[in-house]
Amino acid sequence: SGGEVRFRIDAALAFFGLLYVSVVSNAIEGAFINLSLGLLGYIIVASTLWKMDQSYLYENVIKASWLVAILLIADAGYRFANPMVPTLEELNFYEQSDSLFYLYKFNSFMFADSNTAGLLGMQVFFLALGFSHFHEKSNKLLLLILFLTVLLSISRAAILATILSFVFIGFTKSKYFYRLMPLLVICVVLAAAGVYIYFLDDPSNQERFSIFLNANFIFFSASL
Repeated sequence: SGGEVRFRIDAALAFFGLLYVSVVSNAIEGAFINLSLGLLGYIIVASTLWKMDQSYLYENVIKASWLVAILLIADAGYRFANPMVPTLEELNFYEQSDSLFYLYKFNSFMFADSNTAGLLGMQVFFLALGFSHFHEKSNKLLLLILFLTVLLSISRAAILATILSFVFIGFTKSKYFYRLMPLLVICVVLAAAGVYIYFLDDPSNQERFSIFLNANFIFFSASL
């Protein structure tokens, strides 16, 4: 009506995804609320994106990134001021395995734990970085705060992924990118091996490899 909304295939798929999530999920769960709001936001933006000029889109992305950065900093402050662990058994386990930093990961007021905060911080960091490059603006303070939110999440996967991705972006901007590609691959392999060896006895790392092995078993043993 009035040419204000345009039909897009991806928005239609997101709409059907929203319907599916609404049918199979419990409406009072935080995961349902996060996912449904994310899908709804995507539908709205995708259907009206063509009306937004570049400057308007850039300004709103940066404003939204600042809002996320402030919320994540507040979440980190709350977690560090109020450390907790779900059960005494887990507390004893973390004490024995020298993993007491986990106490600063659980008590998030927005998510189940700080791993999601790290993931969100990483995503918004690269969103703001991409728009900054596109408009040739630095936004250094915003990017610094967003990177700090990733560090404060104590999510080692998010921290490592952010650093490696940032380095990779730097490599792609170099005129020697293709010459340096073998070096980049070697560095990534060495970093992955180092992380695996260093965190071999870490409970979180063991869980990741358990999921990977189980997924491999299902993939190779399941029928079509």
